[in-house]
Amino acid sequence: MLKNGKRTVTPQLLVWRLPRPVEAFQDDRPRLGLVISRRYGNAVKRNRIKRFIRETFRTHKHDFPRGVDLIVQPKTPGRPSTYQEVEAELLRACGVIE
Repeated sequence: MLKNGKRTVTPQLLVWRLPRPVEAFQDDRPRLGLVISRRYGNAVKRNRIKRFIRETFRTHKHDFPRGVDLIVQPKTPGRPSTYQEVEAELLRACGVIE
């Protein structure tokens, strides 16, 4: 399934953009999937990064490409991430900003 998509690597995130067949779904709104393993850290760290990614997706949903499934996997953190860093990287990886 991931072979059909485009993978983008940033310093903190792996992002796959997968095209979705239009006839399979009535609406073409983008969808978000998260993949976070326990290696990322304890539950507090995992939930924090998930909140950052979900909030970025929610606030910029209209900017993401239509008819695409986004799968986001944070890399193992070297240092704590801020919301602004995660937001900028996710938007850059998805082609929303330069």
